[in-house]
Amino acid sequence: MDVANPAPEWITDRIWLEILTLESLEPFKGFAENFHTYLQDYKKIFDSTDPERATLPQEWADGLDDFQKIIFLKCLRPDKVTNAMQDFVSNNLGQKFIEPQTADLHLVFRDSSATTPLIFVLSVGTDPAADLYKFAEEMKFSKRLNTISLGQGQGPRAESLMRAAMEKGQWVFFQNCHLSPSWMPSLERLVEQVDPDHVHKDFRLWLTSMPSPQFPVMILQNGSKMTVEPPRGIKANLLRSYITLSDDFLTSCTGKVDEFKHLLLSLCLFHAVLLERRKFGPLGFNIPYEFTDGDLRICMSQLRMFLMEYTEIAYKVLKYTAGEINYGGRVTDDWDRRCVMNVLDDFYAAKVLDANFCYDDSQIYHQLPPVSEHQAYVGYVRSLPINDTPEIFGLHENANITFAQNETYRTLTDLLDLQPKTATAGENRDVVIEKLVKDVLSRVPRPLPLATVMEKYPVMYEQVSSIHSYMINYESLKMSTSIRK
Repeated sequence: MDVANPAPEWITDRIWLEILTLESLEPFKGFAENFHTYLQDYKKIFDSTDPERATLPQEWADGLDDFQKIIFLKCLRPDKVTNAMQDFVSNNLGQKFIEPQTADLHLVFRDSSATTPLIFVLSVGTDPAADLYKFAEEMKFSKRLNTISLGQGQGPRAESLMRAAMEKGQWVFFQNCHLSPSWMPSLERLVEQVDPDHVHKDFRLWLTSMPSPQFPVMILQNGSKMTVEPPRGIKANLLRSYITLSDDFLTSCTGKVDEFKHLLLSLCLFHAVLLERRKFGPLGFNIPYEFTDGDLRICMSQLRMFLMEYTEIAYKVLKYTAGEINYGGRVTDDWDRRCVMNVLDDFYAAKVLDANFCYDDSQIYHQLPPVSEHQAYVGYVRSLPINDTPEIFGLHENANITFAQNETYRTLTDLLDLQPKTATAGENRDVVIEKLVKDVLSRVPRPLPLATVMEKYPVMYEQVSSIHSYMINYESLKMSTSIRK
């Protein structure tokens, strides 16, 4: 259908082409003409800050279901498609499916046994150690948990520790199995030798590993697997930071409990901001850095230590240790280091000790009263919006557009990759390869008739011209041999 672009000043050629393409779908018949008729209504949707929740004009408001409206939104405002997907999942499956989830080790442990390894499958920048240590403390096993970070030369020590733990009913935590590929066959043998009739019922084997082809398949098949992925968004990062804390820790800074609570929230928010700035590409950092939970935990320990040691709050010391050493130690670009220090200035400052202090103009991220307990902080974090506002990062709203568009296209590409290759949607990869091979073979000539070639070009050694005949016969033989192979 050839309908002219009704408003080139705000409708790009790409947007209009995709709207025309919608006409090929049955629910969108006549949509292009309708778009022309209600141009101003669609302009309001285009300019809206939340177009995914805007109402379409006239019959299209009721004529399209929620999924079809996402298809239209992809044409007009692709940067808001992921927001629309969140609403779609929330409305059809429930709010819990879009909320950040935390690992429930109680549930995993309840279904485990002494012969079942518990495996954390890691992603870049993740470390479940703190979660396991807290769980061990809750289960009264903190003194019976033995930890080894695997690497060169650690195999014999790990084996003896595991054998002792099987007898005494202790827990063994082997970290970073992917860093010790040569010892993996020994680990597989140890797991195979665990006898359910003789091993202590309290024994548990905890493992962490990045995806690795050297990790024993048998352990994967018999173990309970948990994927550990980095949280996405300020809310998810704050929740991960606070879920591992307790009231005892929040009140452990004798003499400066209120200050510790305020600065701790600031520190956790700073950690989340650094992690999420990476999604903005060069606008966030010139080089993407893999800050980890370990960086945050060491800063927490130093914050508590310096508050207890000094009468006055040593902001310069706190900024230097956090910005230049703990986080700054990973930063290789001078401008990125400067950025980290400037961001830190907004979080390690006297102003954050005010119980009414807000970190952004929208007043979404703010301090809590110092009397708040751990559950109050967790409740506050859970009340935060799922999608971040760019202003908490010190960036303009436009900074979010490129990121959101890229996220939309990446999500749609992943969805396409998950689609089954049917006869109507596209052929199976193996079928395509088979057809290609048959096509190539059909173009390959038949082997040369060597007898005919030798008869036509006989080799007469007494004649000088026989060298040409010899070469023709030789090349014909080689070609025929290659064709037959």
